[in-house]
Amino acid sequence: MVLEQVEREAGSPARFGRRLNLLALGIALGVMGVIGASLWQSRQDAWDSAEIGARNVIAALGRDIGGNIRLVEAAMQGVADGLALPHLWDYPDDVRYLILFDRSARSPYLHSIMVFDAAGEAVADSNGIAVRRLNVAERDFFQVHRAAADAGLFLSQPFPNRLHDGATSIAISRRLQGADGSFRGVVAATLSLSAVQQRLAGIALAENSSLNLFALDGSILVRQPPLPGGAPLSLGGTPTFERIKAEREGVFTGSSAIDGSLKLYAFTRPEGLPLILDAALSTREIMQPWLRKAAILAALSLLLCGAVVVLTFLFQRELTRRSRLEAALAALAVTDALTGLANRRAMDQALEREWRAARRNGRPISFMMIDLDWFKQFNDFYGHTDGDQALRAVAGLLLDIARRPRDQAARYGGEEFCLLMPETDAAGARSVARALQAAVGRLAMPHAGSPSGLLSLSIGLATADPRLQEPGPEDALQLVEAADRALYRAKAAGRDRIEARSVA
Repeated sequence: MVLEQVEREAGSPARFGRRLNLLALGIALGVMGVIGASLWQSRQDAWDSAEIGARNVIAALGRDIGGNIRLVEAAMQGVADGLALPHLWDYPDDVRYLILFDRSARSPYLHSIMVFDAAGEAVADSNGIAVRRLNVAERDFFQVHRAAADAGLFLSQPFPNRLHDGATSIAISRRLQGADGSFRGVVAATLSLSAVQQRLAGIALAENSSLNLFALDGSILVRQPPLPGGAPLSLGGTPTFERIKAEREGVFTGSSAIDGSLKLYAFTRPEGLPLILDAALSTREIMQPWLRKAAILAALSLLLCGAVVVLTFLFQRELTRRSRLEAALAALAVTDALTGLANRRAMDQALEREWRAARRNGRPISFMMIDLDWFKQFNDFYGHTDGDQALRAVAGLLLDIARRPRDQAARYGGEEFCLLMPETDAAGARSVARALQAAVGRLAMPHAGSPSGLLSLSIGLATADPRLQEPGPEDALQLVEAADRALYRAKAAGRDRIEARSVA
């Protein structure tokens, strides 16, 4: 039973190892948690940076495009004011030209400003004193103002400008009317979309991202990069565009109506004009640098956590190896090498422990001393090898008899064994002794040096009630001495018998 005690004591390193595993797991989870939080914050920073960048680009482009168009609009207003002068058409052509177009905008987007009469014929041209022949009666920007007096500033559909080598242009127009509200024609400025395209082309964009200038009906006026062949020229009615049109200004994430990919949209109305400018940034490209960083950090964290786990495993394995070695050495220190029973040292420790327990619990305690009869003659006749075999056989029987968890069997020395039986009175001890003798008899091991011709035992028993003993340092030894005297009496009386004594 002493071996079980040693194993229980050796279990504390195992408990420490389990705690170490939990600590390693906690460290690994903590490291992963910190890195995960850092990555999440880094992802949010990347997204916020993309939003801010998109807003800034849109704001700068919006001011540039809107400012230039407002310059053109101011010049158109100057033309309208000049047309209101009385007798303007009586002035010389060059004077009239200066009156109408002296304030013409110096915008890189402007082709020209022209005045058209109620029939759509050109009557004044900022390109020069000589008016170029042109009729726009069929154009949308003319028909809108002819049909409605409150059309305000109107933006036309893109068209190939015949006066400028077919360059794609749009027209901005205002209605001219008499004092009585009658339709007198329009003043219209044509803007070069290629010039706007060049302005947008100066902005560096990530792959699958774009800048777009829309009319309010969803028509794409300018796009950077240009639309691929076959792509739609109008996004009117699509969920993304309708949201942009309704909210007028802002940032959101949505699906592209052109390629279906997820985009970050930042949009505005330049200077409040009937135009929509947006930046559509690929969310994949926004997240790509973060994904690379996340992959590197995730790999490093896994390596670090793996190293912690491996080192913990190696440390625990070494700790377990050492604890097992220490337990084995401790077991060897209290174990008889020949029989596997506890040795005398272990018995002394168990006796002190159980004696104190008997005092506390008020229960009797018994001790058995056992001697193999005529064992010197056995060794002389059969040899020490057979003698060792006989000792091991008796030890095995003793272990079978001592089945209770607190019973302690030991080899006391030479051919002597002992058995400590806590909470056992004299009758119980004698019953155990008889059972042991009977078991040895069933072995029927030949012993030529014994009168009976078989191996036999002499047993001395001692039983004590520690409550009746006077306290002292040698209390437990009284039990051993009493059992030893009982054994001596059994041997003196002829051996192969049981003698018992009580400790007074």
